Amino acid sequence: MEIINHPYPAAIRHTNLSALGRYLLKNSLLKGLILDFGYSFGFDTDELKRQGYDVTGYDYYYRPDYPESKFNTIICNYVLNVLEPYAQAEVLMNVTNLLHPKGTAYFAVRRDLAEEGFRLHAIHKQYTYQCNVRLPFESLICNNSYELYIYNHFNKFPKVEGERCPLCRLSRRVEIICKIATCVAFYDGYPVYQGYALIIPIYHVAS
Repeated sequence: MEIINHPYPAAIRHTNLSALGRYLLKNSLLKGLILDFGYSFGFDTDELKRQGYDVTGYDYYYRPDYPESKFNTIICNYVLNVLEPYAQAEVLMNVTNLLHPKGTAYFAVRRDLAEEGFRLHAIHKQYTYQCNVRLPFESLICNNSYELYIYNHFNKFPKVEGERCPLCRLSRRVEIICKIATCVAFYDGYPVYQGYALIIPIYHVAS
């Protein structure tokens, strides 16, 4: 039997701000035009609006009008854990494209999952995929319940004096083709053939 993942109908209605929403409020991290990406039933969106924030909610299932603005702050709360890897990558690309070049995105992922794989949702009786997600971004907080990551565009990475990695200090002459949350692509300065490009991860690895 083929099992189909139903991540959106498995959403739960909340009556309080999420842990991510409370953290961002407490630390004054909600700035400018805000997008709640994958906001489910939208309690955080509605509550932040009530408190005077300029916030838009987007959810593929519950509010499918795709936003067209560039946002200063993007919240992605408990979305990635119920998506399979290909869909996680799509969310990361969408968030990157919607983020203002000087904006900041925050990803909250669960850390209380004992098992990965498909489960039958107790309330909605739909199969939902669950997995642990590790992102190559700075972690602001991590506990037994959740982990919060912060993401900035490549052009906001701090420039460290004495940094010898040529990819961390790209020349201004480099023509960047595109950037997503996990990698950057740009044309090679000495191309093997016309259109030759490099795609590199935006974090250091051992080999």
